[in-house]
Amino acid sequence: MMPILKTSTDTFLGVVNGFVESGRQANVYRLYQRFAMDYLARAVFGIDNNLQEGPERTTPKEATEMLQGKISGTLSFISRK
Repeated sequence: MMPILKTSTDTFLGVVNGFVESGRQANVYRLYQRFAMDYLARAVFGIDNNLQEGPERTTPKEATEMLQGKISGTLSFISRK
């Protein structure tokens, strides 16, 4: 479990360092969301899809919408009951 946490943390620090070096502002909440999703995907499901470094990826967006209840459709309707 610790190597997975170390890998995710190293990636997170690399992403943060990229913001520092470029002088850009960062939405820390979103960075932590991606860190948490990346870590959980690796630790729980064994999926290494590097969610932290790909802001254009749809997976974090879809996961966020799912958690906020914005996804609609038959399966999401059934799962709410």
